[in-house]
Amino acid sequence: MAMIRSEVFKSLELGASLGKSDVSETPLLKLSWILERSILKNEKLLVWRGNYDPVTIFHGSKAPPNMTVTQYMERILKYSNCSPSCFVIAQIYMERFFHKNGGYLTSFNAHRLLITSIMVATKFLDDK
Repeated sequence: MAMIRSEVFKSLELGASLGKSDVSETPLLKLSWILERSILKNEKLLVWRGNYDPVTIFHGSKAPPNMTVTQYMERILKYSNCSPSCFVIAQIYMERFFHKNGGYLTSFNAHRLLITSIMVATKFLDDK
């Protein structure tokens, strides 16, 4: 988890000077890439170890959605009108959830956990 956390903050380059059109897209694309990479790595790890991911309230019981995490994040950004910083805070919430409760980010829990984390982050940051 510590490695993923440092990757997220280093790769987002939030302190770098970006053009105005790049501010909302570049960090989100990098964040979605990191989440998708984490999902693949965690699923390979679970298969290799022969372990099963502990089932949480965020696990889907059927096959994972056909939409990738990147497509899902783009859709949330398009229709929710939340600020891009909510996605970064949502990532922090997800890391805290797994650190406290155990488990791994997989394709069976990523979408539900992501939308819940973004909703809480939006309530914290964007509500007036």
